[in-house]
Amino acid sequence: MDLKRRLQLYLIGLIIGGFVAYFFYGDRLTNAAWTPEEKIKQRMRSTLLKSTPEAEQQLAAWSIQLSDVRASIAEASVHVRDTKRAGDSLYYT
Repeated sequence: MDLKRRLQLYLIGLIIGGFVAYFFYGDRLTNAAWTPEEKIKQRMRSTLLKSTPEAEQQLAAWSIQLSDVRASIAEASVHVRDTKRAGDSLYYT
């Protein structure tokens, strides 16, 4: 089997594999919604966001409302290495 035939078969396999993966995973394959960063942002969007008293003081010092924070979650970046999860998982620091 020459190199051209091997490359053709390899590309056909990639295309078939891509279709099968898209069939099973759908949009999750292309939008990276399965990553920990996106899961945290999805959880924050879908639940009622609470803030600690310390966070409320910081927001008041910056003249920012909690609704502004909720609106900016989509563009936010999450540093998973720096996050700490407490017993109540609604607080992310």
